[in-house]
Amino acid sequence: GVALFGVFLWTRRVCWAWTIAGALILDVLCLAVKDVIREPRPSPDAAYVLPSEGPYGMPSEHAAFAVFLLVQLVLRMTQRSEYCLR
Repeated sequence: GVALFGVFLWTRRVCWAWTIAGALILDVLCLAVKDVIREPRPSPDAAYVLPSEGPYGMPSEHAAFAVFLLVQLVLRMTQRSEYCLR
């Protein structure tokens, strides 16, 4: 998230702002799905769990963000968009 914001500030391209918005929407959707699925984290004996992470682990926000970013970058590369990649 911080790197995306940095790219947006550096390039000042609207497409990166949309990518940040998509990442935020993805995060909210992951939290909503976690409340529906309620799958506990794999290790109940974890040394420390951040309070913001909550008791549920499925779906993984990190994995969802990685796939989201990969899809965004592949779409940008295949479209050969001068608009975003300059």
